[in-house]
Formats: sequence, structure tokens, C-alpha cells
Amino acid sequence: IIAKKLAAAETIPADPSDVQVFPILSAALDRRSYRGLVLPNGLRVLIASDPAAAKGAASMNVQVGYMSDPSELPGLAHFCEHMLFLGTKPFPDEGGFERLVGASSGSNNAYTAAEDTNYFFDVEGSSLPQALDRFAAFFTAPLFTPSATAREVNAIDSEHSKNLQSDFWRYEQLLKLRANPEHPYAKFGTGNRKTLREGNSEARDALLSFHGRFYQADQMSLALTGPQSLDELQALTLKNFASVPVAHPPLPSAYAAYDSLPLPFSPATQPPIITMMVPVNDLRALKMVWCAPVTNFKEWVASKPEEVWSLLVRNRGAG
Repeated sequence: IIAKKLAAAETIPADPSDVQVFPILSAALDRRSYRGLVLPNGLRVLIASDPAAAKGAASMNVQVGYMSDPSELPGLAHFCEHMLFLGTKPFPDEGGFERLVGASSGSNNAYTAAEDTNYFFDVEGSSLPQALDRFAAFFTAPLFTPSATAREVNAIDSEHSKNLQSDFWRYEQLLKLRANPEHPYAKFGTGNRKTLREGNSEARDALLSFHGRFYQADQMSLALTGPQSLDELQALTLKNFASVPVAHPPLPSAYAAYDSLPLPFSPATQPPIITMMVPVNDLRALKMVWCAPVTNFKEWVASKPEEVWSLLVRNRGAG
């Protein structure tokens, strides 16, 4: 893997006066209060205060998924997702975050999609500040230790083996095999021990490079809720996430590369493809897939027109 020279990432001072604050419209009967923020480093944040809530929760979305995997390391984005739970520089204990969450009657997880990676957790409201300390370090100071890298690739491989017997994942892979092999949608997003080079030093170097390139504050969004007041939640956000790095000048988002991509499947002018799949379980289903051209992926994600189409197609009302 040839590492590309990247713009240096900088830490932005947590000056409260530099935070942009936006009002958020909410329903009249919604008991929560909301506030939108943009931190000095460009991180977009939605905070929600619910004094009656027993728990606090957070979710961080990163605008990068398996479509941005290097061709020589399929599954790297997914591998990076796994590795962030295995220790950070201020909290090197590999299981520390999960133990804290579990002791606080909470849960945590993450997923890697085609265009995004999302991390989330919930804990007792009183434990939210402590959990945020550890959670924020995922994005500011990951360790990627050689020993954890070599071990966690086995968890990736086990996940892939499990998926082989899942009709959902078999169907997803069938779609990829039908797609244009030059389109990033066709990539093997899960990865396995072989594609990730047994978690060797080359894979670790790639993880460091991938995190440094794509885990930029201006390419991330945070949602945070808890029983604390909006001012308290804003202070927690600044304390923990104002140090998420951002490159100067800003690096292009992974989303920007999607605008010029061709359709992953054959254009509508060509005859449709019919594929028969033998299921593992007792399953009978008909699925129809079609492509729509996207000229601005960021606007598409913001407006979600496919959700409108889906509702119209499923609507069983008259007309």
C-alpha cells in the first residue's frame, strides 16, 4: 500500500464563542428541547435535553463506508469500525468502554454501510459524561495496536462466516455480483482474514492512514441526548469533541467522489436482469431493484427522495 501524503490535521481550540448555534423546530407536544451546533472544527451536532429521561445516548456518523475501501484491502472501513472499540491513547484498556457501558445498564454498537460508518451507545444519564470521554477518543486518539489488529481480524472473519448462512447477506452479495465490477458498490464490504492480510503490519498501516484521511470533523455528525440541560450537553460536546481533527485546507469528503460515478447496474434502456436465488431458510420473496442517477450525493442524502418513492409504491390506498 502506498500511503498518500495528506494535509496535516489540526486540533481546534474549544472556544465557546466560536460555536455556531441553530434553533431546531420540534413538535408542540415534544417534551424535549433541542439545539443545533457547529463546532469550530466543523463538526455538526444535534443535542436534545430530556429532563425526564433515565438514559443518555450518543451517535456519531462518519461520511465514509466500504465504497471507500482501497481495492487491495476490501473490508478496511469495517475493520476500522471494529478497531476503534479496542483501546485509545487516553484509555488503552481494550474492553474499557464496553465494561463502562455495561455497568451503566447500557448498550453499544456500530455498523459500516456503503457510504457511512455509525457508532452509538446509551448509558444511565449520570454516566453520560464519563462515557463521552471514552467515546470521543475513538475519533481523536485511536491506538490500533499490532496485537489487537492481529486478533480482531479473526472477529471480522467470523462475522463473514456467519453471513454466508444469512439470506439477507447472500442477497446483498448477489446484487454486488450483478453490479458493474468497476463500481465501488461491488466491493466486498465485510472483509475477511484473507482480504485484510491476516491483520499484519501492512493492514495496521492502512488503518492508520484510513482513519487519518476520512475521520475528519467536518465529515462527521454527532447526535447527543440526555437528562442534562442544553447548556450542560453543549459544554460536554465542546469538552470532548472540539479536539476531533480537521485538515487545513479541508480534504474532500468521500461523498464528493460519488457524484461522478456511473450507475452500478445496467441503464434502463437495456433488458432487465432476472436472477433466481436459492435461499438457506424457508423463504419466498420477490425483490425489484432499479437505479436512479444522482448528480449531488450530499443533497440526495439530505432529502432522501427514495423514501418518498418507497412510500408511494407501498401505498395501498385508492389512486
